Amino acid sequence: MYSNENVEHSLNVPSRCVSSLVGDKSRNRFLVGTCFLPGTYENQLNEIHLVHFHEEINELMTEAIYHHPSGEVWTMSPCLRKSDLLVTSYEKKKENAAVLYRIEIPENEEEFFNDDSKRKKMEERSRLSCPSRVISAEWKPDDIDLCVATLCRRNILLWDLNEAGNKNVSTTLSFDACSLSWDPHSVHNMACGYSRDVGIFDIRAFNSPSLVLKNIHRQPTTCLDYNPNRPHLLVSSSQDSFLKFHDIRNPSIPLRICRKGHTHWITCVKYNPYHDQLLISAGTDSVVNLWRVSSISSAPLLELQDDGVNCDYNDSGPDIRVSTYEGQESIYDVSWSACDAWCYCSVGFDGCVVLHHVPSKEKYKILL
Repeated sequence: MYSNENVEHSLNVPSRCVSSLVGDKSRNRFLVGTCFLPGTYENQLNEIHLVHFHEEINELMTEAIYHHPSGEVWTMSPCLRKSDLLVTSYEKKKENAAVLYRIEIPENEEEFFNDDSKRKKMEERSRLSCPSRVISAEWKPDDIDLCVATLCRRNILLWDLNEAGNKNVSTTLSFDACSLSWDPHSVHNMACGYSRDVGIFDIRAFNSPSLVLKNIHRQPTTCLDYNPNRPHLLVSSSQDSFLKFHDIRNPSIPLRICRKGHTHWITCVKYNPYHDQLLISAGTDSVVNLWRVSSISSAPLLELQDDGVNCDYNDSGPDIRVSTYEGQESIYDVSWSACDAWCYCSVGFDGCVVLHHVPSKEKYKILL
């Protein structure tokens, strides 16, 4: 039973990160991490939930539960190549680290509806000690190296996980960092947001950024993501509530600006991994927005007239806010499905997990 309606599933505890199970291309599966202080809920510990959207019954269900022994799940990054590998981060007094886990993934359909079998194993494989709290962990986007980058307050560290977790190289930042994104078109490059700037780093010469985009926002940047189809294009979000699109070859002026979509900090922005006309953003104003920014995509909708640098709010322009969802609490993370290009998931701090759909009207505009 197909439906365009949102589907909700509540974990009933604070949560702040969600990620699709990237290595699984056959099912709409997402990992959601809880984030509450020890002792907040009696006899309850922080967990990672594997949730599965069942299209046949139009329902989002918890498929597996993994105990997270390190406590609050601050960041979570499934491996791009191996669906059973997962990096999470935590913060404890005098201890900051990212941890590589191997998780047991259920494959038998009968297990999905059996509450007794939902508790699954999560085995620690390597502990990556860091100088401060890990803000982000990002896997290198290639099929050769099993490499992950961890972003801390003033450091970026690269780890070669083929070498028993040995640290390869690190660099020190001059400002407090907030976000990290690998360039999918040049796997030696990554973008790092710190203060109001974005630095482009080449990991082969990691001492300093090869390029700096200066003062791209009025407030600190919060998230970065590269266009998956067009090289050199980068989107940034900020505490100033704007989304800005940049060509790093000409960083002096943004290509596009999306205004008025949020009334408070934007926490996350993500390109659709297949159709770069589409993006999603979320913020502390409890809002999730779906955007269509066609004019600077790899396949512009030519019948729609380009109306300048700003995104519009009507159906006639190429760059519009397509839909808006408003939750009850701040929304810190969103993720596109690895299985279906037209589905995405959000999680609110109240633990409400929501599966969203791209409206059919927009889907056919892109496909036809």
